[in-house]
Amino acid sequence: MNELALVESYSLRQAFCTDGNTAVLDKLGTLIFLEDTEFTTLKNVAAFYMVPEQAIKSLVFDHKDELLSDGYKVMSKSELEKFLKGTLEIPNRGLAIFPRRAVLRIGCLLRDSAVAKLVLICSTPRNALECRPMTSKLCSI
Repeated sequence: MNELALVESYSLRQAFCTDGNTAVLDKLGTLIFLEDTEFTTLKNVAAFYMVPEQAIKSLVFDHKDELLSDGYKVMSKSELEKFLKGTLEIPNRGLAIFPRRAVLRIGCLLRDSAVAKLVLICSTPRNALECRPMTSKLCSI
């Protein structure tokens, strides 16, 4: 399977984007999650894949239904305060949050990210042992 096939085929992405395949994300770097959760922010997803935030926003716009099925959601400030127990400064507009499976799907949809290409390579059993983490500048919110 090549990365272009994943970008173009919904059914291939559905088969690939499973909770079992999210372990590849740990092999490629450090993805920062919100405190005591399995969710991360758009800013952290962009930093992980080393792409501009606008690239992630565009993918969310174009593939929102897929990402929603993976657990992506936009939470209001009050929802996040309850969810995060109020220990983090949250923007008034709320925040889009991505679970691991949605982060994996973003990697399947990105065309111009070296990290996203490694997601596919490192997911194949014969290449899994050779994968090394990439470093990236990571942010919190």
